[in-house]
Amino acid sequence: MNRSASLRPVHGVLVLAALLALLPLGRMAADWLQVQRLTGAWPTATPPSYAWVVWEDADDGIRATYVFPRGPAYAAGLREGDTFYMLEGLQYFNAEDLQSATRSIAPGQVRTFYVIRDGDVHTAPVRFTPYPTFLYPLSPSLWRFSIWGFTLGVFLHVLGLLIAVPLALRSRSAWAPLLLIGVSFLWVAGNLLRILLVEV
Repeated sequence: MNRSASLRPVHGVLVLAALLALLPLGRMAADWLQVQRLTGAWPTATPPSYAWVVWEDADDGIRATYVFPRGPAYAAGLREGDTFYMLEGLQYFNAEDLQSATRSIAPGQVRTFYVIRDGDVHTAPVRFTPYPTFLYPLSPSLWRFSIWGFTLGVFLHVLGLLIAVPLALRSRSAWAPLLLIGVSFLWVAGNLLRILLVEV
């Protein structure tokens, strides 16, 4: 049994992994093409919004348990420990309903929070941004580390592709590593792009 024959199952698995990684994008593209064919216009997708503040239920109402430093909520004046009172004149009585309401707000829109702090009512006009990636904003240090980590990952993958592509052109045995690096590059670069879109 020659080496190329023994590598065929590996190639098949890697090709399948690449197709599975691209399947969501393919479905989205097909849906968009169908909408464009039926309506003559390209659809627009509005991502959910995020104000960069974590609301949790407390004994005295809904409390801000974490406000992301330098985020839009912090810049508008919200602080940890604030008790929610109203959002644009509407009251919510649990954190889940409040979070559902804020996610329905389009990115870029400004909504005013009314909160109670030290017995006084404070207003905070917050400009919502697109919802972040799977990385939950626990701290600014973690967020910066995520940006630099994915940037380094993209750089290393580019170096790997620069090495693997010439080898793959010379030998079929290098196709499997090239495909593996390519699939991994798509994942890392895609997540870096999502983080940068949130930053911008």
